[in-house]
Amino acid sequence: MRETPPLAYTDLLYRPHKEIRALQNQRFRHQVALCFRAHPYYQQVFSRLKLTPDDFQTIEDVQKLPVTTKQDYLGNPQAFRLTALPEFLPQERILWSLNDTTGTTTGIPAPFFNTTHDFLASLELLKRLCTIFAITENDTVVNLFPLVPIPHVGFRFSDCASVVGALVITPLIGTPYPVYPVHRSLDEAIRLIELHRGTVLGGIPSYLHRIIMRAEELGADFSSVRLVVAVGEPCPRGTRDDMRRRLLRLGANPQQLLIKGGLGFTELQGSTGECVELGGSHHPAPDQTYFEVLDEQNHTPVPDGKPGLFVITHLDRRGTVLLRYAIGDLTAIDQKVCPHCGRQGPRIVTNTVRTFELIMLKGSLMNPDVLKEAIASVEGIDEYQIVFTKEREDVPSSSDLLRVRVAAQPDAQQRVETQLTGAVAAVTSIPFSIEFVGSRSEIFDPHQQPKATRVVDLRPKQKA
Repeated sequence: MRETPPLAYTDLLYRPHKEIRALQNQRFRHQVALCFRAHPYYQQVFSRLKLTPDDFQTIEDVQKLPVTTKQDYLGNPQAFRLTALPEFLPQERILWSLNDTTGTTTGIPAPFFNTTHDFLASLELLKRLCTIFAITENDTVVNLFPLVPIPHVGFRFSDCASVVGALVITPLIGTPYPVYPVHRSLDEAIRLIELHRGTVLGGIPSYLHRIIMRAEELGADFSSVRLVVAVGEPCPRGTRDDMRRRLLRLGANPQQLLIKGGLGFTELQGSTGECVELGGSHHPAPDQTYFEVLDEQNHTPVPDGKPGLFVITHLDRRGTVLLRYAIGDLTAIDQKVCPHCGRQGPRIVTNTVRTFELIMLKGSLMNPDVLKEAIASVEGIDEYQIVFTKEREDVPSSSDLLRVRVAAQPDAQQRVETQLTGAVAAVTSIPFSIEFVGSRSEIFDPHQQPKATRVVDLRPKQKA
């Protein structure tokens, strides 16, 4: 009789919650035991807190540990690697790859080490992610993540196609390197999408939006495109709506076209994903990584649906291992069964906010996402940027000002300005102005940046 596959390799997300939790507890105990024996950083933490392996029996016991910050990790990334143990299989000890975080939150890329074991685990995660996104072996997947100097995990989107047996096209867009000129332009990428009849476009929303805009200028045929996977940064509803309008004008089928998002980050070695548009973003591998959302001040868990500090704990890694690690985002998760697809496990159910984008106004932190949503809702905006300044740059106590930089076609500028003025005024009380730039590359140049910088704070720093 044929053996039943281990639980980790079946469609885990449809199993009862208690089975998922039992597997998490089992793997958590094993991961912590490895850290006690072979993890330089956490060995010091355990010793300082006088903890033993017996103190960690269920996943809830992770709360006995302090939150690990990016600053902790950047201080010595090598100290977060497991030392190979004698009983490790070759797959558990061999270094397969190294990724860097993009450095968006801190400005400093951080190396992240993967053994063969970790790489194969990430393929399992990506296989499940494809079922969530509904990518199949019948698709032609176009990897539009840029090839940039930092070896970032997003570029591995090609593996999504490989793991389900789909065809894959990787145009190699990104920052040119004259020494080895292998990169292609956006126009060449668009030609490849047409030539190979790409059905799935995957990439960072900033990049995808720009490619779709350029395709419309070229009059390209994107009638084969049925799915856009936009991960790596938030993708507001307004941006999705604009991409959809343009793709429909490029020939996409309105009955089939879907634009789905997700939260991708290096420490997950993949992404979460939406089963339906804006329906919550599923964690595809709760057996590999445990999600928590914590109160920002006391680091205690918050109720489902309430935003807080997003923290992850690795459950089955052999390279870089992180326990209770703060990604640098604020988000909310829900553990209830998904009403759209019936999957178990956590779903991200609110817009994720990068903590570095929070702005202090009138003594309170402001989430600029409400401004992004308002601006992106105005049809005809190609690119935008939110800039905070002072009435007098040399006087820190002077009034705050908001400048919205916008790229739009000349014949649409008057309409855009009128609509944008109303949209911004409805969500902010500080004085603002609208500035049209000559070229959208003044705000975001896809040949030089992996992501658009949407929020800039030029105000002088207050002295402590």
